[in-house]
Amino acid sequence: MKFVGQPIERLEDLRLLRGRGQYVDDLHREGMLHAAILRSSIPHGLLKSIDPRRARSMPGVRAIFTAADIAKDGGPVPTVPLRLLPLPELLPSSSR
Repeated sequence: MKFVGQPIERLEDLRLLRGRGQYVDDLHREGMLHAAILRSSIPHGLLKSIDPRRARSMPGVRAIFTAADIAKDGGPVPTVPLRLLPLPELLPSSSR
């Protein structure tokens, strides 16, 4: 299956262009929280430590999670999979 240079039918376009669509940012529910992910500003940089205390003390902040919080049993942090990764055509060349 070839994707580059091919038109892709997008089912959501008409309703969004006509103002009848709804984006996730349009949803507001009681008790709803928002998440932000901060990535390193240095490509391939290595973070040696993080001190989240100042961020935790900011108004409205409910939680701060670091790699140490989500890594299982001190192991590596799980990789967030690419949504289309199961398609062989979209695997990174190093994975083939």
